[in-house]
Amino acid sequence: MDPTGEYGQLPNAVTYRLGDNAYLEAGRLTASQLQEVLGVHFSATLSQRPDQAINSLRVQRNLRHQPGTLTKINRSVDDYQELLNQLSSWASDYAVSLLPQQLVEEAVVPLASSQADYSLLGQEYDYGWIRNHWG
Repeated sequence: MDPTGEYGQLPNAVTYRLGDNAYLEAGRLTASQLQEVLGVHFSATLSQRPDQAINSLRVQRNLRHQPGTLTKINRSVDDYQELLNQLSSWASDYAVSLLPQQLVEEAVVPLASSQADYSLLGQEYDYGWIRNHWG
């Protein structure tokens, strides 16, 4: 690694430039690695959501073998936990371009009424939370 480029002029030196002949596979980065590469820092309230969203996208791509985001409304907590337990190092790939949409899916909550079902991940989107943290 030569971050300053001082060794790039040596004979037989192989020079790699990000985007030219070297690439980061963003879909294999953890939430903290992705935040570091993009220079994005989440607030304490939001810090766990990217990890949750990435795990959901990993489940969707590697275990369910389906495109798109993993819908969380009316999904059983037990079923979701069972899927998470199946994730391992072989299932690390995810569609990084879907991360913003999956973050919305992570903002599901039980109904604010007597019809709330706490065995589900959520029954409606918390649009107030989404609006407050979208930036």
